[in-house]
Amino acid sequence: MTRILACLLMSLQALAFCADNEAAIKEFGIERSEPINSGFFFWNYKYVESPYIVERRALDVFINGHCVRKGPEWPLPKKAAHADPGDPPPGSSPLNFVDGHGEPYWWKKWHYLRDTYDYATAKNMMFDLYKKCPALTKIEWHPTRSDAIRLESATDKLSVALTLETPDPPPPKALENALIACRRYRDRLNQNCLLSIHESGFEHLACGQSALEVLDVLASEASIEEKNDKLVQIGFLKKIEAVERPYARLFQHSEQLSERLNTGVKKKQVEQPLP
Repeated sequence: MTRILACLLMSLQALAFCADNEAAIKEFGIERSEPINSGFFFWNYKYVESPYIVERRALDVFINGHCVRKGPEWPLPKKAAHADPGDPPPGSSPLNFVDGHGEPYWWKKWHYLRDTYDYATAKNMMFDLYKKCPALTKIEWHPTRSDAIRLESATDKLSVALTLETPDPPPPKALENALIACRRYRDRLNQNCLLSIHESGFEHLACGQSALEVLDVLASEASIEEKNDKLVQIGFLKKIEAVERPYARLFQHSEQLSERLNTGVKKKQVEQPLP
């Protein structure tokens, strides 16, 4: 059975630049996985050659040197109050994305609410704000996540789950979260999944035969338009995402990827259920 998980999560906060923090590293240490030769990792829509090293540097998580999860600062800084950005600008929508980035108003508003009110109150206020946005036709709480809201736009037929991230957790919770993220990324790659992460925080996942179908399309000699149409057809992308998630346009041929696709990878690729 084909398994594709698209539009996995879109955070209201982009991945910040990860710089080594000596104090944090001294406190929490560094851990690296063994080289992982399975799976396919894409960073900013571009294929990264294996083997893959999943690394935790203090509270930040890296894959082959790319910061895929930014942890909280350490020591935790005293937060400055965020100014209220007021009402949303005319025509604004939380589903307006340009190169993977949402409109700044919406995450600025969330940060103001989150840092001004208790978390439960801030979530409800953000939910009510979404309901006032004319561009959205469906707003509902995520069925399994208490920190996420599902939004849908009639214009673009796009549905995503926006995560209302909690305030920076204190240790040891912050360390636990980083360890969970490392394990999740290792598991995905060991399951031969295609794991794509953008610096905006967007994650895209395809596993089993679905991953091979996506890679075959990208590595083909078809035009960008033909590749986009095929990625939509097989369910990896929604139609609007074909432009906003430029896999086909940014794809660069890799001798290693071609060799992996033409040799043992396809024989060994076995679809595994997502936990």
